[in-house]
Amino acid sequence: MPMPPVIHINLVEHDTRREQAVAEMLVITLLTAIVVIAMLIFYFNQVERVSLEKRQYHQLQQELLRYGPSQAAINLNRDMKKQLDEKSRQVDTLKLQGMPLTIILDDIEQAMPEGGRLVNLAAADNKITLKGYTSNFSSAARLVVSLQQSPRFQDVAVLNLQREEESGKVMFSLEMVWKKGDKI
Repeated sequence: MPMPPVIHINLVEHDTRREQAVAEMLVITLLTAIVVIAMLIFYFNQVERVSLEKRQYHQLQQELLRYGPSQAAINLNRDMKKQLDEKSRQVDTLKLQGMPLTIILDDIEQAMPEGGRLVNLAAADNKITLKGYTSNFSSAARLVVSLQQSPRFQDVAVLNLQREEESGKVMFSLEMVWKKGDKI
């Protein structure tokens, strides 16, 4: 009589704990490497920033040595006086053109988003040029829209819009036309 076929069933369970442990170690190693790389990038950025500040400080020290403390202060005061004189001339120009400076500044201030700053305002005829910065691009866009919706300004145009690398602020330059015929 022939023997019936024999079927063997392997009841030994395969142990996967070792493979799981190896996989967990790989994930932990990968995460550790990512953290170390991020820390190195941060460290080198800080080293670069500090070295830039040291170079700027060294240049200032060289200028102080070259001119002497009193001469450097005199040069700084001259530059500040020139800037103030230029601002005064701009205000006089606005007054001569019949532009109500306080109302224009008030409208610009109300349109300016939180964290935004006006750095320069210039006017020629009825064109007004603004320069300043905001905290981000969407704030700059809100400023432009607010000025476009103002009843005192028309033809609001963006001349320049860029993010500063160091501060992360968005520098803007805008041009617009003041509606002379509007009652204020």
